[in-house]
This record gives sequence, structure tokens and C-alpha cells, in this order.
Amino acid sequence: MADVILNMAYVALLAAAFTTTLGRLRVLLIVGACCFLIFGLATEIWSMVAWNVAIGGLHAFRMARDFRVQRSVDLTAEESVMRDRLSPAVSDFDFHMFWAMGTEVLYNNRRVIARGSCPPIVSLICDGEVEVRDESGSTIATLGPGSLIGEMSFVSAQPSTADVFALGVVTAREWDQRKLRSLEQTHSPSARAFQRLISRDLIAKTNPGAELG
Repeated sequence: MADVILNMAYVALLAAAFTTTLGRLRVLLIVGACCFLIFGLATEIWSMVAWNVAIGGLHAFRMARDFRVQRSVDLTAEESVMRDRLSPAVSDFDFHMFWAMGTEVLYNNRRVIARGSCPPIVSLICDGEVEVRDESGSTIATLGPGSLIGEMSFVSAQPSTADVFALGVVTAREWDQRKLRSLEQTHSPSARAFQRLISRDLIAKTNPGAELG
């Protein structure tokens, strides 16, 4: 029986090497520490018992602290409105993690994205409108609040096929594409929220009459 418990500990440590989220990593390390603790008690290896009480206890404490931090996050009025509009199923903490990665930018009657360029950012229009124009200068589409720009280059990793111009003053929230690409490793719930946002945006642009829930 002791050998089974010891092997369970090693399996938990091996699984921990393949997890991509901190929460799951801590759970697996706690499971491994508990198994080593039980093995140490069964075989009377007291140093193993002491070390794994400390290791498991530390990770349990950090998990509890992270949980309290997540529950204590209060969204601002702007964040609450945008979360309810864009990702109503996402928790306050997960939306805040994603939103805080971006910066607010103002554009005033100028080009936001140049055709043929690879924009380093993805932008969400918060207020105002932009025009999407083809190579002849003709307007392809007019986008307003809630629409993303630069998302096609993010998805395809290809240069933009159109110019995007701000019509008057436009307020946008911008995210660095490199940070967005690393979001899956740093905070996967926020990454999933962003992927849903892109999916909703692409559906709306492909089929403007679609009902998005």
C-alpha cells in the first residue's frame, strides 16, 4: 500500500509539469505532498513528514490567499458595463485581469491601422466610430462601440487588408498582441474570455443580423 501511495505522489508531480494554470499546479502539488506525507507516516520517515507538511501547508495557504484576492476584486463602473456587455459569464476577477492588461487610447480623425501593416495591438472601440476602407478608398464598413479592430491580424498573423480611420474622436481599449498570446499560459480564464470576444466579433461582422448571446 505504501508503494501505491508513493507512486501516486510521483504521478501528481509528473502531471504538475504539464499543467498550464497556477491553480491546478497548486492542487497537484498539494496532492503530491499529501501522498508523500502519508508514505512518510507509514514508513516512519519523519523528515519526509515534516517537509511535506510544510510544502503542502504553504501551497494551501497560497491557494486560500489567491481565492480571497479574487473575491475581493471590485470592478469600476466602466469595467462593469463593459463586462456585462461583452462577457457577462466571466467573473469580476477574470475580466479585471484581462481589462487591466489594456490601455485607453484616443484617436481624432486619423488612421488607426494602415493596410499592409501588421498592427501590434488589438483594439476595442468603446466610444465613437471608425471606417474600414479598401485600397481604392471606398468604405467597406463602419464600426462602432463593442467592435474589435486588428483582430484579424491577431488571428491570422497576416498584414491588414484594409485601412481603418477614426471618424472624429474615438475612444478605444488597446491590448498588446504579444501579451494576448501569452494570456493562455498566465491566466487561461481571461484567455478564454478574450477568445469568446473575438468569436462574437467575427460572427457579428460576418452576419450583422445574427443574435449574439
